Parts: sequence; C-alpha cells; structure tokens
Amino acid sequence: MEPANPHYKNYKFKVEGMHCANCAKAIEKDVGKVKGVNSVIVNFAGETGSVYYDPSKTSKEEIFKAVVESGYTPIDEIEDEKVKKHLKIPDWKKDLYWVLFTLIIAIPVVILTYINILGIFRIPALFIMATIVQFTAGLTFYKGAYYSLKSFSSNMDVLVSLGISAAYFYSVASIFLFKGELYFDTSVLLILFIRTGKLLEKISKQRAASSMKALFKLQTNKASLVESDGTVKEIDTSDVKPGDILLVKKGDKIPVDGVITYGQTQIDESMLTGEPVPAEKGEGSEVIGATINKGQAVKIKALRVGKDTVLSQIVRLVEDAQADKAPIQRIADEVTNYFVPAVVIISLITFISWKFIFHSNFLFALSAAIAVLVIACPCAMGLATPMALMVGSSIGLEKGILIKKSSSLEEIAGITAIVFDKTGTITDGKPEVADIISIDGSPLGEILKIAADGESFSSHPIATAIINKYNDYKKKTGEDIIPGTKVQPIDYKEIGGLGLMLNYGGKKILIGKKGLFQSENIDLSKFNGLEERYANEGKTVIGISVGSDMAGIITLADNVKEGVKEAIDKLKSMGIAVYLLTGDNLNSALIAASQAGIDEKNVIANVLPQDKLDEIKKLKNLGLKVAMVGDGIND
Repeated sequence: MEPANPHYKNYKFKVEGMHCANCAKAIEKDVGKVKGVNSVIVNFAGETGSVYYDPSKTSKEEIFKAVVESGYTPIDEIEDEKVKKHLKIPDWKKDLYWVLFTLIIAIPVVILTYINILGIFRIPALFIMATIVQFTAGLTFYKGAYYSLKSFSSNMDVLVSLGISAAYFYSVASIFLFKGELYFDTSVLLILFIRTGKLLEKISKQRAASSMKALFKLQTNKASLVESDGTVKEIDTSDVKPGDILLVKKGDKIPVDGVITYGQTQIDESMLTGEPVPAEKGEGSEVIGATINKGQAVKIKALRVGKDTVLSQIVRLVEDAQADKAPIQRIADEVTNYFVPAVVIISLITFISWKFIFHSNFLFALSAAIAVLVIACPCAMGLATPMALMVGSSIGLEKGILIKKSSSLEEIAGITAIVFDKTGTITDGKPEVADIISIDGSPLGEILKIAADGESFSSHPIATAIINKYNDYKKKTGEDIIPGTKVQPIDYKEIGGLGLMLNYGGKKILIGKKGLFQSENIDLSKFNGLEERYANEGKTVIGISVGSDMAGIITLADNVKEGVKEAIDKLKSMGIAVYLLTGDNLNSALIAASQAGIDEKNVIANVLPQDKLDEIKKLKNLGLKVAMVGDGIND
C-alpha cells in the first residue's frame, strides 16, 4: 500500500532464487529491518519486490544489499522499452533439464532398490547415484534452507532439506555404521517430485508473463523523426524524446503519446476505448501510443514517452495488481510463518509416538516422520493464493479484463450493481448493414454496388460492413449489378471525417455523412427526414448521391452480442442491478438496452469518457457496491 508521506519513493525490482512463499516473507523481513524502509511487499508468484522508502535515510543499494544477504538475487527494474527484459519469460527450460537429469538417475535407483541386478556392485551404485542427485539437483534446497535459518525464519526448503537428508543420511549410515534398509530411492524421488513441481510452477508463470508481453506487442519499435531541415529519419521508439516531431503514415502505429501538429486523419483507438469506428483527429488533437493511423499521414509532437505513456501506465496497473496482496493472501502468509516450525514439531511427535508409544521399529518410525515433513511442505499453501491471483489477472487480461487490484477478485463476491459499457461490450462492436433505401428510384442493388465499389479502397469498419453486404448480395444473385463500372483508384478522394468523393461511370459520386453533401450543395430535402428517423433507431446513416441529387441511404447498426441477454437475465436473477453507461445518444442506448434486457430506468447515455467515473460515484453514493464492465482500457 502506498504511504501517505509524499517524500517516500517507490522502488520496484525483480527477485531471483525464491522457492516458496516463505522465501518472500524472509526477504520482506530482512528488507523491512533497513532503516528508512516504510513498507515492503515481495510477490513470490510474480518474482517481484516493491519497497517504499525514505531516500534521506536509505538508498536502493542498501535495499539490494539486504536482499542479497537474505540469499536471493535482486535485479533492477529496467524502464522504457527495456522493460520487456524485465518481463522476460521465466527460464523453465533450466528446470526441465534438472527434472530430466534427476529422472534419468531415478529410474535405475528405483530398479536397483527392488531388483538386485548388479550383485555386489548394487549398494555402491545406489550410493553414487543418490549422492550425485543429493548434491546437484538437491543443492538448491540446502542453499535455501541455509539462508532461511540464517535470517531466523523457516521455509519450504527447510522441510525438504530435512526430509531428503533424513532419507539419504540414514541410508549412508546403514552402509557404513550398521546394517539397515536403504532409502536412497526416497531421497531421489522426493527431489524429482519437488523439482517437477517447480517446473510446472515456472510454466504457469510463463503463461502469465505471456499476457504481459502481449501488451508490449501493441507498441511499435520504430518511429519516423522529422529533422529540423525537414528530412525524415527512422529511429527506435525508445530514443524518442518529448518535443520531437514525428511523421505517422497511413496504416502506421502511433509510436508515443503526442498531439497532432499537422494534418487531419482517423485514428483506430479500439485497443484503448473499444470503439470500432476510428476517431476523427485534427491539429491540436491528442493521440495515444500504439493506436493506429487509419487516415492520411500526419505529424505529431511527442508529449509522453517511455514509462509515462498510457500503454506503460496500463502495464503498471497490471503489475501492481499482481504484486498487490489480497487479504486472503496476507492471512496465508501469516499461517505459513508458523507452519514450518509446527510441522517439525509434529514430525518429532510422530517419530516418538510410533517408536515409544506404539513400539514400532526405528525404521518405521523414521519413515513416518519423514513422510510428515515432506507431505506438509508449505509450498502449496504459500503458492496457491498468489499464483491464483497472478494467473487469474493474466487470464483476465487475455480476455480483455483489466484487474487493477488483487483484492478486487475477492470484493466482486459482494457486488450489488454492474454497469456495462455499450459498444463492443454488450454489442458486437462492429457495424453491419441494416437497411438500404432508394431515394431516386434506383434499384437497391445498384445503390449497394456504388457504395461498395467506392468503399473498396478504405479499411474503415463502415466500409468493411458495406463491402461484406455487397459480397453476400453477389453470392445470392450470382452477378454484378452494373458490369464494367468498377471504380479506378485515380477517381477516388477521401474527405477527412466526412466520407469520400469519386467518379463512377462518368458521374460524380459522394458517399458519406450529411456534412459532405452540405459542403457540395446537394439537395437534402428527401434525405433529412430519413436520416432523423433511422438515427432515432440508433443506426448510423450513410448517404449516396449521384450528380447533384441524393440517390439513396444505407444504414448500419451495431447488434447486441449473442448470449448477452441471457447473461444479464442471470445477473438480475441473482439480485444484481444492471446499468448501461454509454457515450451514445439516448435513443441508441435505449434500443440496445431493450435488446439486452436492461431496464429503461437504468440507462445512462450521452456520457463523455472522462465523466463515466462521476456516474459510477453517483451509484456508489446510493449505497450500491458497483462493478464496471467495459471493453476499452479507458473503462
């Protein structure tokens, strides 16, 4: 938790060498002793540490020193583009090699334990093979136990070391001091099983880390820098500085957060807002890094770079969520603190009980004590909660769900109201042609073909919807409507934010919004009424004019997703109030709400993105515990 003192600094770093949740507790304990440290959280599952400290009393170097003295390796967090290395996928292959190495030796050890195929060489062979495994693959547990006991704490490594040592050294004693049963197979198999568990753990971490790396793939690695003399030079995005002027061509990703200084275009912000239709941007408009320029080339002035970009802040939110400890995790940490000593005591009691109360032989009593030590390893208890939170937040991210705090996963059980965004959340997020209307009496197929040919040079979602509709029409009819009138690229011209102009069969064609026709003095007397009617139904209206007259209208709608109504009905049956919160007009919102099964009184429309939080607060002030569901990162 962030302290109230503004003078404290937050330092984040990676930690290598942890084997269980108690390792994290040991680091927290040692770093917490450093003078000037206010709070410290070490996340075992994420292999991260976060420290709030007073820079006037201590330094990063002192914090690192404390981590090293705990027996672990701290790695400085790398900022900007280099943060990708900070999120490297865990090195599970090394664990796989150890598992295979141990397995190769374990197989003959088990065979020789029960079948003597080497005669007098059986015992020496078992001793040599078990010793190799004990002090190579098993060495990591001894190291962990040493550093744990050194800091006056106990962890999983202590229990594992006791278990494998009891089995191994008793077997050694049976060879050199007295004749007894050999338990080399027990120590070798224990190391194999625990190493296998570590391998599975690393693979789980890899899957979680992959979700984080996917966020970075949204960003482009290169930027086009405009020099003072007007020349353009390609540079790494990590080298961009605030104030630099960058050229962004059509189809390119915006390299960093900035503001447009020249040009007008459309920006695909779906990764941020979830809106499928590109946003109109002109000079003075801010643009976000990793969004895509769908229109004309523009120049932007870099405002925020590296760790300050919106994308980096989103990554930081996910990191903080995975490093944050939920209440149940803190309870688990406290339990594991006392768990190891308790298990050692129970193991001793087990040995004493079987040996002196039930009068079993020494070997049976020892076996029972070893079993208690090994089975009770606290790794599962300490790992279960942080691993579940880490993997849960990563899977959520893959599905477009940003979990800001781990505690949110617990709090959601008490939710009394859920607020849904509209576009892309309860709707498909992509427009589909709903109606084709002829104004001048032209065949509907002709109007559709004109629009499809004209839009064939655009990647705009509306263009895609019209072309898809035309292709479906062709499949049904088996023929083109007007053969030989395919639009040529030379005739095509986009009018920023309004639509397009082209020459079609010797005639001037306009396709777009009302403003386009007004700018060209097209008669809109028959268009206005139709536009108002379909707009009131929540549909997008695209007009088509031929020459100086309106020819027809194509309307597009964003349909409610399959299964949404059933999901909302289920929520309502659970007693949860369902709201719709959108920036769309009220009519459009009411239509979507009706199709989704949301009550009309729970529809909140015409809300700007920056005002959505205020609407959520209003609901909370009514005593509701509110969850917000949206497909855009801004939600």
